[in-house]
Amino acid sequence: VLVRGGAIIPHQPLVQSTSETPKGPLELRVYPGADCRGSLYLDDGASFKYQKGEYLRLGFSCQQDGEAGKSISVKTSAAEGSYTPWFQSLAIVVHGAPSAPRQVTAGGEPSRNFRYDKAKKTVTVTVPYAKGGQVVTVGY
Repeated sequence: VLVRGGAIIPHQPLVQSTSETPKGPLELRVYPGADCRGSLYLDDGASFKYQKGEYLRLGFSCQQDGEAGKSISVKTSAAEGSYTPWFQSLAIVVHGAPSAPRQVTAGGEPSRNFRYDKAKKTVTVTVPYAKGGQVVTVGY
């Protein structure tokens, strides 16, 4: 599968029908590159309550800092709408990791809740969902 550099793709756990609620975190698959961004829209899928503000819209962006991608910051925007999502955490999967991270921060605080997969060249950082938005930075 080819993915455009700069894409951020939300991915939910598998469910068998739309009547099921996914279990686990919402995964954000981050493919660093120019104009790095993505978005998510959710509502109940069954009513017109979205017209009264019961929806969720989130934006995502990423930015590589320094030469040769010495760090990457992934930002989630503040939530729009009043809909409560099924997920309580985010698993941010950064693809193309050049090495194991030297430092990971979430909300400006050091985080140890990450894993590096050398074979896949990914770093996965799991953080609680923050309705007000947040920034996760992976430094190499």
